[in-house]
Amino acid sequence: MSRSYGNGSRSDLGGLIEKLSSPDKDLRYMAVSDLYKELKQPGFSCTATLEASLCEWILKKTEDPSSDVCGLATKCLAPLLSYASDANARMLVASLCNIQRKGTTSSGGSSLFKSVSLKTLIAEVPAAEGKASSVLADEAAPRMIEVMKSSGEQKGGASAIGESLDILSDLVKKFYFHKWSSHPDIASILLDIFSSPSSDAFVRKKCTACVAALAPHLDDAQLAKVVATCVESLCAAPLGGGAHTLGRAQSSLLRSQVNCVASLVTSVGSRQGLALAEALPRLTELCERHEEEQEDCDDTEALCDLREACLHCFEAFVSGVRGLDASHEGSHRRITSLCVSYASYDPNYAHDEMDVDDEDEENQQGESMDTGENGGGGVADDEDDDDDDFGGSDYDDDGAYSDDDDDTSWKCRKAAVQCLVAVVQAFPHRLAEIFEVAFDALVAQLKDRDESVRCEVICGVQAFLAALAERSKAGDGACAGACAQVVNGKVARVAKGALKELSQRGGASRVKLGYIGLLRDLAQAPGVTLLPHASDLLKHVQVSSLAFERGGERERECVCVCVVLISLQFSLTR
Repeated sequence: MSRSYGNGSRSDLGGLIEKLSSPDKDLRYMAVSDLYKELKQPGFSCTATLEASLCEWILKKTEDPSSDVCGLATKCLAPLLSYASDANARMLVASLCNIQRKGTTSSGGSSLFKSVSLKTLIAEVPAAEGKASSVLADEAAPRMIEVMKSSGEQKGGASAIGESLDILSDLVKKFYFHKWSSHPDIASILLDIFSSPSSDAFVRKKCTACVAALAPHLDDAQLAKVVATCVESLCAAPLGGGAHTLGRAQSSLLRSQVNCVASLVTSVGSRQGLALAEALPRLTELCERHEEEQEDCDDTEALCDLREACLHCFEAFVSGVRGLDASHEGSHRRITSLCVSYASYDPNYAHDEMDVDDEDEENQQGESMDTGENGGGGVADDEDDDDDDFGGSDYDDDGAYSDDDDDTSWKCRKAAVQCLVAVVQAFPHRLAEIFEVAFDALVAQLKDRDESVRCEVICGVQAFLAALAERSKAGDGACAGACAQVVNGKVARVAKGALKELSQRGGASRVKLGYIGLLRDLAQAPGVTLLPHASDLLKHVQVSSLAFERGGERERECVCVCVVLISLQFSLTR
């Protein structure tokens, strides 16, 4: 059990420091534990000699063979940095950085950059202006830059650079009040590392995060230089015969450049959004699809990853740059058109004459419902209908779908849906136009073969309905009416998909819960009616509610609200 020592007692501190050199790891641990308690005392103080000795020994114990001693010594760094004199505090940080630079050797022989102690120190120093934060930023940042400069060609250099970038990002994010603009070389060095031929995707990804963290703290001239460099690099990259003809390495570099632009849009879109928008034509070019690309493309996975990055970049522009449509006329139309195209992008699915003409089927179904042929005026129970639009026959047919374990086209479809949601939220004054172009395509993807995409599509339809409700609340009756008309034209299809999903056996899947939430939103959307389908929907929602009895509060509430709303609409038909 640890002994209690008086604050500032020379003999007590000296005895503890002596025990730190003991060969007994338990004794070393107890000594470090007592030192930690002393350092946490508000009135802690000691002589300059003891302070220097204490800093030296704590640093040594961060490399102790015992992981317990090492971990506890690392926790001592933050309080020690606060109490130490300026000179000792700077020595502590500098020495810690040098210790981390030495690294260790793994079993495979590669150099590993040790950074746990430094990262822990950054995490535990309070995010407030003061001596500790100032010393840490002043001393650690330049040394991390030196590590990045010197590690490029060394064995294991990518690991060292990556860890240094992580530490620099942590410093900038936590100590945002530090005058980072006084370090103009940081941004230049980051861009040099990013564009270096020796940098791999791992380093470029971490470099992108660091640039995005630093960007808000640069002055206008520095930021303009960073933005111009990133945009020019992306636009100048050669494409050859198109994105589908690029090799994996070229696609990876382009994806990193696109992600860098997207990160800057998210970080400083309010300041440099229009300058970053100069990259829009290149992003559009990267998303252009060619009839022969499936045959010519040697790496479809890399191509899908690149286009996913472009779609996320479009989403960042739409969400983060005000005045985008004014400066780049028609940009929202081009982005919407691309997203509609990629919402159904599935090159491994072979469309043929066996596909059902959805529009004709919906029209016939709508006429059937209007005349009440289904007994309850609703949608017939299609549980055993194998050819149902939402039953999966389009994808279950062995002749229609080419199974590919490396297929990543679902990423493009998911990103396209997310971007459409951003478009709807960013351009409420153009809502009717967006509904006319995109809503049908969105609903059509409710049958997507990937569950995560189906869930995203359901959320996307809900976002469209929320935007419709907002326009109605804002008093824009004409826009809300036009949007409601588009929605009513697809209610039959949504109801059919919901019935198919809810009638399937099984527990409370994400898609089932999503459909129940969608039906709830449809039931309360202004100008939208579920009356022709209320009877069948109500029956299946009530049956499905049994699967959610043991679910969370949110699930039960969602089901209850849906039941009440559909019941209310159904009662109006009597």
